Amino acid sequence: MKAWAKRAIQSARALFEPVVFTCKLNWLTKKKWDDGAYFKRSAREIWILYAYNSLTDDGENKNNRLAQLSMYSYEDQIGLDVLNALVEGDIPKSEHWYTGLAWPMMTAGYVGAAIEHFEKALEINLSSWVAMEGLAKCYGCLHDYRKAIDWLEQAISVQAAEGFSERSINFYMRSIISSWYYGLGDMDLAVETARFAYLSSKKFSFGDNSTDDALLLLNVKQYIKPLFDMHRYDEIVELLYELDETPTVLNVSLLVGFIQAQLWPNFDVSIYDMIGTIMRDTNDKALEDRMAAAMALSAASGNANGASVGFTNGDLDCICWLDFRAAQWRYRWGLKSDDCIVLFEKLVEKIDERNEAMKQSLSRIRANAAGFLSSMHFQAALTCPAPPSDCGAEPGRDSSSPIRQLNALAKHKQSGAQVYRASYSALLYGAWLRNHAEASEREWRACFGPSIKHAIYLLSDEIPSNDQEAYSELGEMTDKDQKQVEDSGFASNGKDGEIRNLQSEATNSVPQSLHDGAGDVSNGSAQSQNQDIVEMLTTTGEEEQERDSEIVEAQKKEEADEEENPKLTGFKILFSCDGICNSATYIYKELHFCRLCDNVCFCESCVQLPRQNKLPYRICNPDHQMLRVFPLAPAAADMIDSLVARDFAPQVRWLQELNETWG
Repeated sequence: MKAWAKRAIQSARALFEPVVFTCKLNWLTKKKWDDGAYFKRSAREIWILYAYNSLTDDGENKNNRLAQLSMYSYEDQIGLDVLNALVEGDIPKSEHWYTGLAWPMMTAGYVGAAIEHFEKALEINLSSWVAMEGLAKCYGCLHDYRKAIDWLEQAISVQAAEGFSERSINFYMRSIISSWYYGLGDMDLAVETARFAYLSSKKFSFGDNSTDDALLLLNVKQYIKPLFDMHRYDEIVELLYELDETPTVLNVSLLVGFIQAQLWPNFDVSIYDMIGTIMRDTNDKALEDRMAAAMALSAASGNANGASVGFTNGDLDCICWLDFRAAQWRYRWGLKSDDCIVLFEKLVEKIDERNEAMKQSLSRIRANAAGFLSSMHFQAALTCPAPPSDCGAEPGRDSSSPIRQLNALAKHKQSGAQVYRASYSALLYGAWLRNHAEASEREWRACFGPSIKHAIYLLSDEIPSNDQEAYSELGEMTDKDQKQVEDSGFASNGKDGEIRNLQSEATNSVPQSLHDGAGDVSNGSAQSQNQDIVEMLTTTGEEEQERDSEIVEAQKKEEADEEENPKLTGFKILFSCDGICNSATYIYKELHFCRLCDNVCFCESCVQLPRQNKLPYRICNPDHQMLRVFPLAPAAADMIDSLVARDFAPQVRWLQELNETWG
């Protein structure tokens, strides 16, 4: 103890040695196979060890490694070499040591290395159900579902022999097996197994913020999916009614908790679209009323993870997001098409009543809600029985005028004056003034100016996440301004740039070889307007993707060694097809963006569907023009190539030209 104290005075690393040793013991040693620590997966200990591994003797964060990590998980962020370094020490390599290390390897995508470690655990102890479960999940990641099922059945047999609760086995393990039967296309067994897991889960109480809450709702989701694929809609409706009549400790129905689950990380939100499809296909107004009531309660009762009754002020972002999702769902699937308008209006009013700090925090949600309203007002104006000039926002015009309402959404008060926002609403109002109100160039350009200036400002710094937003804003502007498209030669360059940048950051982005000849505008009269803002950052999260450990390791090492490019770091997939292709890989030969809708696009397989009015949900319109932005136009491709090569001069010149025109 005295020797450690002396070293601790001189070294921050020495100070934390006892904590580090305890973390390694918790992570890599267990008393027996029914140790409850196995269900915790030691994520907290791994974070502490990673932080310690990044610490210098002077207490500094080496290479600023911690700041580069997501706060939500270590998946895909900790290298295989780092994981191996974390376990160095004197702890014996038992079966528990191998399973403890193998689990985060699998979670981080190093499936091959994880399989080797799970197999070594089984060589030491043939009854290692944790290793069996780990092997099952590894093979699930590799889509070898038959082998995955076999290994998990073995794990279940061992658990049953060692006295594990049959209820917990059926509740958790059977649900996983159901997802693999689903992957094999065996829908009958998927339904049978999922139903068994769901009935087992009903024995648990929902709402205590435990792991059981998440598993129960995952069982519900896993039960609905195969039923939906088999078109057994009556059984799904019966299940939803049952959820609505099932009480919870939160004094709301289980259906309300099921709707709140969309705020959990990686929950497959496509399940709500399945329910919307059933509602539309069967014209079930009673189901819509039930879902609408549950969605209203989801924001008013219980917090984001269902832990308590009622939100606090700190949960306002969750409340507003649930309100937005409810309105969006009613817009997309609702049989009563105008009901969503009131929901969007109340949400905008709720946010506008807050202080400036809260308005800033909720600005993204407000912009999305205002975008829907703007789109619907624009559509209403196009179908107005009066001449277009009588539908405008002239002084004295009735406040119910759709364009007057669009004008109100496009502006906000600044220094006592009403000025245009940098927003989709302002862009759409500018498009109306230019195309339908015969306004002067000065008038409609005033609507475009704030968005252009804001984008130029964001592109002028070296924060890569700002570039994503800026390119998106410029893309929206050029979509609304045909002259800007023709003059720039970039087509909708912002969206092109983002798609192209993905090629350097993810193997599942648009192929680089397909960047020739973009910019054609598809025919359309643009006589009507429907709009849907799809959450582009949401992926199904249901099908685990195969990732070879050696490739992942090589890529991460290459990225670590390469000097950071400020125009590439941090780009994520922002746009995916809004059609019915459900592409999980985001590999497209073409992307066509609607000239009027807000960030709505279709791939080569789906682009004809809105034109033919064959989409099963409300989005876009047959009369809207489409602008093909991928493959890239030559000018856009050249600029992106220069950014990848760290030659920023072409972009600087382009920004100067934009600033001279709009600044």
